[in-house]
Amino acid sequence: MSKIQQRRQPCVIAGDMNIDLLKYSTHTTTKSYINNLISNNFLPVVVMPTCITDKSATLIDHIYYSEGSYKNSNYIVKTGNIWCDISDHLTNYILITNNEDNREKNQNDQLPLIRLFSAKNIQKFKNQLSLVDWSVVHNCSDVNIAYKTFHEILNKCYEDSFPYVRLSRKRAKDSKWFTAGLKCSSHYKNRLYRKWLKSRSAEDEQHYKSYLKVYKQVLKRAETLYYKEHFDTRYFTRVNSVKQLWTNINHLLITNTKLRTQIQKLTVNNKVITNPRDIGNSLNNYFCSVVESLAASLKTHNLDDFSKYCPLTSK
Repeated sequence: MSKIQQRRQPCVIAGDMNIDLLKYSTHTTTKSYINNLISNNFLPVVVMPTCITDKSATLIDHIYYSEGSYKNSNYIVKTGNIWCDISDHLTNYILITNNEDNREKNQNDQLPLIRLFSAKNIQKFKNQLSLVDWSVVHNCSDVNIAYKTFHEILNKCYEDSFPYVRLSRKRAKDSKWFTAGLKCSSHYKNRLYRKWLKSRSAEDEQHYKSYLKVYKQVLKRAETLYYKEHFDTRYFTRVNSVKQLWTNINHLLITNTKLRTQIQKLTVNNKVITNPRDIGNSLNNYFCSVVESLAASLKTHNLDDFSKYCPLTSK
């Protein structure tokens, strides 16, 4: 810590230290530990208990923050505990945020655009279709013009009823198999957990743990059914074609789009290729001919006479 202070750089120390800060006034070693941190300008930012059991409450998960010499009034430090049963310890966090909204705005711009097929939008689409005057289509003598007019009317109703909206950051983190019903069950489970922590009664504890057991079973079942449906190879349809199966595998293994690598250039026979189509064809040619190339590089052996490679049996 003294070396960090010499550099005068901001620093965060966090971890499960197993030292109860609530015993600061009664335990000499804990008091010395805190004084050592404070003397090096590290302040504890979590001061509420993080491990709560039936008989005790301790503060053993620590986060310390030192500003260093690069103090900036635009930055705000926010800390706290998440009152949820993610683990046996309450999850504590530290957020160093900027007052300026530019960074948040840039992050929101990177989220995809989606259409919301809610009940309200669906009803709006039906109402617009019911008000359309289809005589312009029926009275048209040219079938091409009639279809074009029909398509334009239908597309306009569709665009007005289901416009593109930016996906929220909250919904972007949801799993594909995590349905609205599971989300309601999760909220109810958390309410039972908070109720038990407040009352500390055996009845509330039993109610929470019973519901938690059923919730985990339903959660695992929903995830299993989702992936079973997306990777079912018994029937190759448009939904579960070979191409779609590989797409599902790609999304399953690489959930972060920033980690997906795109080849910008490729060197083949001392020639640099930058065209995406040529890069794809070169990779296909390489992997399709790798077996023949490997077989040609191996030395051939005459194995017609088995006595050359099989030892004689003992009599």
